[in-house]
Amino acid sequence: MAGQTLTQIAAGEDQLCALDSAGTVYCWGDNEDGQLGDDSTTSSSVPVAVDASGVMAGQTLTQIAAGQEYACALDSTGAAYCWGADGGGELGNSKFVNKSVPVPVYVLGALADKTLTQISAGGNHTCAMDSAGAIYCWGQNSFGELGDDATAADPEPVLTGPGAPTSVTAATSSTSATVSWVAPASLDGGTLTGYTATASPGGPACSSTTATTCTITGINGLADGSQYDVTVVARTTSGDSGASAPYIIGRTPTGPIVAGVLTTKCVSDSGDSSANDTPVVMGDCNSSAGQNWTVETDGTIQTNGKCMDIYRDSKANKAPVELWDCTGGGNQQWQASNGTLVNPVSGKCLDDPRFNATDGIQLEIYTCNGGSNQQWQLP
Repeated sequence: MAGQTLTQIAAGEDQLCALDSAGTVYCWGDNEDGQLGDDSTTSSSVPVAVDASGVMAGQTLTQIAAGQEYACALDSTGAAYCWGADGGGELGNSKFVNKSVPVPVYVLGALADKTLTQISAGGNHTCAMDSAGAIYCWGQNSFGELGDDATAADPEPVLTGPGAPTSVTAATSSTSATVSWVAPASLDGGTLTGYTATASPGGPACSSTTATTCTITGINGLADGSQYDVTVVARTTSGDSGASAPYIIGRTPTGPIVAGVLTTKCVSDSGDSSANDTPVVMGDCNSSAGQNWTVETDGTIQTNGKCMDIYRDSKANKAPVELWDCTGGGNQQWQASNGTLVNPVSGKCLDDPRFNATDGIQLEIYTCNGGSNQQWQLP
């Protein structure tokens, strides 16, 4: 750590970790379960750098936490990573397998479209807070430490407290949006005290006591093509829920989908074709019609009058992605989550199978792993 300026330190049971001002993590101490994160199980009495060549490649870490024989970190985008012991699911990656290098915390389910701002590690469980103030936990749960009214361990994040409203929609005028939603399925034993709907950026909001609708006024620029994300939070006597999945109002995003790391490559309609079964491929960014994608509010992504589609409704790894007539079906649904594009029906991510910058490589779906070949910049 010579020459480094440290900004945070975290002590676990048998290991310690530190974060420097460049966003690099160093750990030292016992390493029986890989809790030093250096792709080994060799203990070290001096600091070693946590492996940043995999899922954390190119990320700037902003916060660390250390638990019992494991550790976690947040990056500047609000994504979480953990490494070390995983007997209780405390790594949060949908497994119960120790990892000696960082793995991404599962970003579907409760964490879909959420930006984490704080993380804390306990004995064998982890909790994190999102930008709306909602708490999510994962791991050991023998004493109810996940706060989900259960005692079963969970290797995936669960919402602690009331559920979020669902099925948000909005009808707009030039300066307002009348927002509607479905009440949460669970209030975690509390009593509803009201709802708040918020449009971002800017933060104009409306509220209601029991009604599942309200009108946000003072939204500027809708008539001129401005775009807002509308989310709804439930207020209860047992705490606030997380924010709902956002509903987009205003301009429909249109433009290229750029590879998140290799920014000279774009998602392309092979041959700028409008025919069914046309492969969706990687290509040099060239502003062609086949690279002009529209992200619709119904969850579809379209170009040349066709929708990005998973071949034959497959949910299997390596199922190819192509163009097809827009039906709005589950195989044409995509959600942006921490830089990835997730098909919520299959739970798989849009994936460049080789990530070797070769033009014409057909994209496919694959298990979400946070890798650079699953990172995309939307319009």
